[in-house]
Amino acid sequence: MAGIAKRKYISENIRIYKQMTNQLNSIKKILPEIYDGDILFDLYSEYFSTTMHMLNERYEYYRSKDIFLRSVGKKQRYKILNSKDFFFSSQKVKHMLSYGQRLKHKQQYSENFKTDSLIKLEKKLNKSLNKKLLIAKNCEHIQDIEPIYIDIFIQIYHRATHLEKILIFNELKKFNSDKTITFFYKLNDSEKNNQIRRMAFQHLQSLGKYVRLRKNFKGKKKPYHIDGTLPDYSPQELVKFLNSNSVESKKKYDIFISHSYVDQDLVKSTKNALNIQNLSCYYDWTSDQDFLKRTLISDYTKEVLKKRIEQSEIFLLLITHNVIAEDKIISEWVEMEIEYAKTVGKKICCLNFTDLGHQFINIEFQYEENSISISKNGVQILMNL
Repeated sequence: MAGIAKRKYISENIRIYKQMTNQLNSIKKILPEIYDGDILFDLYSEYFSTTMHMLNERYEYYRSKDIFLRSVGKKQRYKILNSKDFFFSSQKVKHMLSYGQRLKHKQQYSENFKTDSLIKLEKKLNKSLNKKLLIAKNCEHIQDIEPIYIDIFIQIYHRATHLEKILIFNELKKFNSDKTITFFYKLNDSEKNNQIRRMAFQHLQSLGKYVRLRKNFKGKKKPYHIDGTLPDYSPQELVKFLNSNSVESKKKYDIFISHSYVDQDLVKSTKNALNIQNLSCYYDWTSDQDFLKRTLISDYTKEVLKKRIEQSEIFLLLITHNVIAEDKIISEWVEMEIEYAKTVGKKICCLNFTDLGHQFINIEFQYEENSISISKNGVQILMNL
């Protein structure tokens, strides 16, 4: 391993071992009278699951680097231990599992002391849970599917302008797949623009991925290294991108979800059900969240939605009482989307959450506890349109 890389890697190991030592001192206070390695590991994994998650992510991160080095004919550099082996390689763990320490613990064991310590640890467990909930919230609008244009976008990225790179970045972060995550790791490791590299780091971190922020590029800086230009995030600017030969004009979606803005929870459930069927979705308040802010609604917003309908294979309407009443569409925006879909020849499917009649192609589904599952017949209709 090269000198600098080796020092950084060893320094990181030392930092993690120190963190684990402090955590193990808390675990030590709630151990049963008699314990072994399995009990110690299980308790640590329960109360410090975020650290274990980090170790798992870290293992995959460095293992992928070793795999790459072998693929280009070089020696492995890191030989990273998996999370369990790393845990048992800790000197603190070895000390706690020694015969002398286990005997000392047994002699000093107190059930009352264990109970008091357990209460304190529960508070730490709540902090860990809050972090998990935050990660889950960050991921709730991300589609668990690989976008059909990802390979094209990655190819374009390497010869794109700075502004186009920002657009590609913002699009790919809306999807969670092996290729998108690998793409963001590469940006974090090797992108020379400070702004984009930091964006990649922050995105991976928000997903709960193990990631290290690389220091800013040293040496003679070129204009590209420090370029912090961002698009003018407005519907009007997006219309310009859509009508030019930009990455925005090259996007494709399987499903355009037409809905009332009140039904956002239904949209999320529908997105999840369609992702399971390997179908990508467009819904404005996430797919174009940077450009289509509610404070900027205008005729340009309508132009964007019309273009996204054209880019989508299927138009799917969510029929609720917020959309339809007495067989009449009451949402101005939904009505506009339906009429334009008809104009460009899109067949209109629907998920009907009411008992009202309609004129659209019905997709069979089940809806229980905020979860939607589309029937096999419904999937076949969507796939074959």
